[in-house]
Amino acid sequence: MKRRNFISSSLIPLALPKLSLAGSSSLQATPTIKYFEERYQKAGKVARSWLGSGNWQAVQSDITPLWNGQLKSKSKDDSLYVAGVTTESFYFCLQRLLQPTHAVSVEITRVDQNLYAWALSATNKNNGRNS
Repeated sequence: MKRRNFISSSLIPLALPKLSLAGSSSLQATPTIKYFEERYQKAGKVARSWLGSGNWQAVQSDITPLWNGQLKSKSKDDSLYVAGVTTESFYFCLQRLLQPTHAVSVEITRVDQNLYAWALSATNKNNGRNS
């Protein structure tokens, strides 16, 4: 292993406590959905070191198929809590898709040049009202 890669991968866990999720009251729940960018090997490693193994779903940058397939219907619930280690466009687009109908809170930590670790909490603005 190259020294630069070794040092870089060993420092990742030091950066992630900033995204501890405990500091913000809106982001204290356990993520119901977790994504990692499968095009980057580092994303899977960071994801598992941050929130453990489990139900991580591999994605390839474009959120459109996920939004149309599962997230749009899940977002109709009162709240949604999603975390990921992906490119910036993934969480940015998810945030924009949810904002018309949800109050959205996001915590973001840059992992490297291409990847971000993030946690997003979205609460339905109707919250009990008929839509």
